[in-house]
Amino acid sequence: MLTSVEYRFKSSLFRIETGEELETNPKCFGRALAQWMLNQLSASGLTITEDIAAEDWGWLVAVQRKPFHLWVGCVSQKDDDYRSIPDAWCVFVSAEPSFIQSIWRSKEVQDSLAGVINKVEHILRTNAQVFELHVQAAPN
Repeated sequence: MLTSVEYRFKSSLFRIETGEELETNPKCFGRALAQWMLNQLSASGLTITEDIAAEDWGWLVAVQRKPFHLWVGCVSQKDDDYRSIPDAWCVFVSAEPSFIQSIWRSKEVQDSLAGVINKVEHILRTNAQVFELHVQAAPN
């Protein structure tokens, strides 16, 4: 899996829904953020054919499944004691090419990943209700 960029920010746009952590691990919220991100990515021109999905770590927006899986992860931020930080969120973009694709289609994978990263960053940077945006390379 290639996770290249992680965005951490504050926003009161997203509410934690009652019972949403029953679909994820405890204290992993972000369903509202994932739904918003899906809507924003669709409005930016991406064709997204799947609904958001719960994962153990948070919520996933599947951008594409073929020729490789490309997705955006959405989750609430936690402090060192694993308590949710109010209005603090994390979004990251990942691609999951096969071993062969990572060698022979490396440019296509990197270009697709960069395209989604650019859209996500534009969405976050241009929204007046997103504050304290920090961008960092994500560890692979």
